[in-house]
Amino acid sequence: SQDHLALGALQRLDRLHIPNNAKYGDTDKYRHNRQNFYDYLLSHDEIIPYTIEMKFFIASGRSNMKQISDLTDNLHSLGHEAFTFIAQEDSSAFAPGPHWKTRSELKTIFEAEITRIEEADRFILLLPAGKNSHLAAGVAYGFGKHLTLIGQPELIESHYLIFDDDYKTIEEYVEALRTTSS
Repeated sequence: SQDHLALGALQRLDRLHIPNNAKYGDTDKYRHNRQNFYDYLLSHDEIIPYTIEMKFFIASGRSNMKQISDLTDNLHSLGHEAFTFIAQEDSSAFAPGPHWKTRSELKTIFEAEITRIEEADRFILLLPAGKNSHLAAGVAYGFGKHLTLIGQPELIESHYLIFDDDYKTIEEYVEALRTTSS
């Protein structure tokens, strides 16, 4: 359907690029343009629907290994790519010590995560999640990514307003993706 294509195109573009020199408050103008693009796609009968594979960045707490793995498997089964720290983390890089800032392994992990967030079409914060995952969500927001929150926050805070959508469970989110992919 046309709606499927428009949704797919927006999933790939996610948000129109917001220039680095945009002033505070300009974000609404770009989101408005995104809605105009969506409306344009819906109004054209000659558009042929197609499935778009997306790249996801999943941030979560270390205690969520099984849930992260389940979500990753579900995304792969839908034809998407998923990146998470499980795929590349070197725990020795995080060991305490006086010279942690000069560890090349830690710098490599940091740079890889920033690059993966920048390359991702979507960012998922899977709760419960720690400070690093919440910080990564802020980086994704700064890059203009579509942000999804999965899980129930223990404490509601204003920074959760950066999320474009939220789901109580992984199953609920995967079902929503399946619905938009079919």
